[in-house]
Amino acid sequence: CQLAAASVVTVSEELTGRCFFYPFEGREEADRHFDSMRMRIFSRVMFMYRDGLLEEIRCRGSARPYNTIRRAARRLELWGKVFVQRGTLGLASLHFMSDASAAISFESDLCSEWRLDDGSRLPARKPFQATSYDPDVRTFRGTMNWHPTTFCGSQLWEYELTFDEAMSRVVDGQMQAHTPGLTDKGLDGQVVVFGEKFNPDAGVMSYERLH
Repeated sequence: CQLAAASVVTVSEELTGRCFFYPFEGREEADRHFDSMRMRIFSRVMFMYRDGLLEEIRCRGSARPYNTIRRAARRLELWGKVFVQRGTLGLASLHFMSDASAAISFESDLCSEWRLDDGSRLPARKPFQATSYDPDVRTFRGTMNWHPTTFCGSQLWEYELTFDEAMSRVVDGQMQAHTPGLTDKGLDGQVVVFGEKFNPDAGVMSYERLH
């Protein structure tokens, strides 16, 4: 089944350092796969998958790759999640298709008058580039590249976002806007700070999980 429909996930290391995940709607089907002759040659860990979070319930095979498997599994906790500002979908909301594929949505009517610096409309969704996710500290990094134009005076918007343990909100991070060769990072007015609570007076933006 698709990950969104799964209640159980098995993650196995089938090549050195390469892990594969198998989502299942129910425990019975997951157990059959986990105990099958095909899977017995691999180290593997089974997790309950509730509300997008993992809880380890079984492990088999050589113990040496377990930590590699667990770290790979934690990447799944970002998959399929959407984070919004002020409860509004499409108001620069964050959409994570996986830990390596994400986009910002500008589909809300509140963004309808926003324009790029060349006067053109914003795309409905803009994918991140140069993405990475560190599951050990729950930190995502990615870049919005507005080339061949700019947005709010900058070509690159570089994001660093750290999530809480429940993956329910962004608790720390920043966005640095700059244009290579023209402006430096960290200049006044070109850094947006993210925190647990929205505080426009302090220049702090917040994101909470929608689903």
